Amino acid sequence: MKQSEQIKSLVKIMKDLTPESTLEFALEAVKQANREREDAEQRAEQYLEKAKTYDRVASVERWFSMQEVAAVLGFKGVGQNKLFSFLRSEGILMNTSNRWNLPYRQYEERGYFKVVEYQVDLGDGNYKNTLKTVVAQKGMDFIRRRLSEANNDEPVEN
Repeated sequence: MKQSEQIKSLVKIMKDLTPESTLEFALEAVKQANREREDAEQRAEQYLEKAKTYDRVASVERWFSMQEVAAVLGFKGVGQNKLFSFLRSEGILMNTSNRWNLPYRQYEERGYFKVVEYQVDLGDGNYKNTLKTVVAQKGMDFIRRRLSEANNDEPVEN
């Protein structure tokens, strides 16, 4: 549409306007803006509650086993063993015989992982000390991001 046609169209619309119709239009626009603002405030309040819940959960000093992490993340076909394999292939966990599945220092220092020592009952009255990698909440978030980036995959619904 040419500029002259646009101007003619606007002039025609303006001729049809009356003070009453202009006021009705303005009042309706204000009502619509108020409804949209109320909806936005309600959504913001819901997001705030979700954020508070997430902060409470994330601040819990709890460490998870790889089996728990795999179950919570819920990526299709990724259990504990595949998760360990993925983290080794990504250079996050070590893959040498005496340091198998232990995190590299940089990831431990970031607070994603921790190595704990525990005893295994050998069944003959003897015990063996061994090391186990456990995962913090922020480590779980880190693993979720890495899995998503690597696979362009979404977790399955639990």
